[in-house]
Amino acid sequence: MTDHSLALFFQSAAFGETLRVRREAGPGRPQGLMGREVAATSFLRALLQNGRLELLEAILESERDRPSLLAACQSTLAGRSRACRVRMTPLAELPRWLRDRHGTSPHIEKTTPQVEKTTPQIEEAAQPGDEPRARVLHFPNPPEPSFAWTRRVYRPHAMAISGVTHTLCSSAAMRLIWDWTRAPVQPYDRLITTSTAVTRMVRAVTDVMAEGNQGQHPFLPIAQLPIGIDHLRHHPATPEQRRAARVKLGIPDDPRHIVLLFVGRLSHHAKAHPGPLWEAAQHVQTKCPNQTLHVVMSGWFTNDNTRSSFIRTAERLAPAVDTHFVDGLDAYWRDHVWDSADLFVSLADSIQETFGLTNLEAMSRGLPVIATDWNGYRDTIVDGKTGFRVATAMVRGSLPDVTAQLMGGCISYDQFLARVGQTVIVDTAAAARAIQTLVQDTALRRRLGQQAHQHVRRHFAWDQVIPQYESLWHEMDQQRREVEAPTTQARITTSITKESASSAADSTTAGVPELYPPIEVSFAGYPTHWLDLQTPIRFTSDATQRLRCSLDDPLCQHTPGAPKSGGRIIDFETIRQAISGSETTQGNTASWKATTLGELASRMADGSGDRAGALATAAWLMKYGVVVPAPRAGDAPTPAKPEAGVIDCTLVATCMGRLDDLQQSLPTWIAQPG
Repeated sequence: MTDHSLALFFQSAAFGETLRVRREAGPGRPQGLMGREVAATSFLRALLQNGRLELLEAILESERDRPSLLAACQSTLAGRSRACRVRMTPLAELPRWLRDRHGTSPHIEKTTPQVEKTTPQIEEAAQPGDEPRARVLHFPNPPEPSFAWTRRVYRPHAMAISGVTHTLCSSAAMRLIWDWTRAPVQPYDRLITTSTAVTRMVRAVTDVMAEGNQGQHPFLPIAQLPIGIDHLRHHPATPEQRRAARVKLGIPDDPRHIVLLFVGRLSHHAKAHPGPLWEAAQHVQTKCPNQTLHVVMSGWFTNDNTRSSFIRTAERLAPAVDTHFVDGLDAYWRDHVWDSADLFVSLADSIQETFGLTNLEAMSRGLPVIATDWNGYRDTIVDGKTGFRVATAMVRGSLPDVTAQLMGGCISYDQFLARVGQTVIVDTAAAARAIQTLVQDTALRRRLGQQAHQHVRRHFAWDQVIPQYESLWHEMDQQRREVEAPTTQARITTSITKESASSAADSTTAGVPELYPPIEVSFAGYPTHWLDLQTPIRFTSDATQRLRCSLDDPLCQHTPGAPKSGGRIIDFETIRQAISGSETTQGNTASWKATTLGELASRMADGSGDRAGALATAAWLMKYGVVVPAPRAGDAPTPAKPEAGVIDCTLVATCMGRLDDLQQSLPTWIAQPG
């Protein structure tokens, strides 16, 4: 910032952490610790510690927010080396705050006495004659468009507005984007996205919204910045810390005992279905009998039924693996569960996930990460260098009306997340290969962990990220000054007035699809692959057994006795007949004829005519391993081992000035099957 000042919209709920499970939480309210809470709280500390701020003007949503901001400032500013004033203004004072601006004057008199150079000043109210200085108002979440309209009424270019996206898949978030495309947005405003996939999502959604906007394309300035991390808090464990954490978990401090750690909400529909992790761990345990695998899950359950379901599913899918559930809201485990781990695994499959803060926390702790190739995860994990990414897939057209059902109130937000999640496929075999590679290679595990730690320190530590925010705010303020300059004021005001009149046109006749486009449009950049009706498939040899177990597992469907991934019920007998229809028998061994997703959906739809529901169920069958992708006709088979010529070519290409890379990569290649 030019004058090193910022206005921050402060809500206690946004900057506080929910450290207990709240059964009474209403819609949209966190029932336990959420990533966005951790990110916002950490951001405020980092801004006060690492920012160049001389003045932070806090706009309080409510008087109830004042004590929590006071506490946060007093604890954080005490160790700051530079002076910083914090001035609190009630939201009701926003009109005066807008009117009483200094205008475009580039010179701001510094009001902090030199004698108090290292003493923070916290002012609970503005002093008489002390006018606002900040020209950028920042929100810890997507800002309400009402602020843009308020700005237009009192002083059109008094301030620039920025806000950070987190979860964008809810109906409220979609309506917020819709409202922003019709608000008097300025070129100097910014919606800050945290990942490439989310940026793509916002662009795709607003492109579709334009079709219902009388031909006018919505204008929504976007800047992409990552969430940062407190690298001083998240650091590699000492041998003593590792031993202490393992003792509390009842795990021997022995290199033959390998701990796979997951940290996050223990929710199969709103975070990560645990099935792929347990199934992969069980497979690796059978391949590595001389080592004992432990899966440690640190988080919180929304209710006892979910806890019981997790326990039963773990016993079914990973009977040879020791699973430990840890209270992730407990202060000790929040800091020290990481100390017990050898590697971190997060196979997220929920569209509610946008960034993946726990992956960064794990890498900062020196742990290699195995995670899904899923939205924001691919921006933080460097495949083969800081860990491994596991492919994901979705089936195009399997949920044609689920967004309309959500917007129309036909289903709840939780039901919406569950139905979409039941069609997201994680490559469990790839996850098993990645885990086995790291379980068997201690040196590789250590090397990837070290590289992960360095990667986070270089790119995601708050002292690296906060300057990026300050640079963005400075750029926004410069653009705002140019617009506010007297020579362009009349022209800009006229232009904005016309645009606002068009944007404010009644949009009540626009259809639901324009308000929330279908899944494959809104979230096109989330999975690794999109499958279609022509995707070849084959049934696994234990297809019927997998089907029966999945139908009996509450974590695998949301209507007892039948999958309801697309909101429609297709019973077991219909699915079994579809499977049997492609079965041939050779002696005592069942072999399964390859078909396509489209053919499978057609078989299941016979009689009901519900092709969309059948396609959703076909995706559900793929998710739980009843069906797997088959090689397409004409695909070259993967050789059992690379040909000599290919090896020579690869070595030459890799060794040209990059011997260090070869020394790091070659053991990984050799460890891969084939």
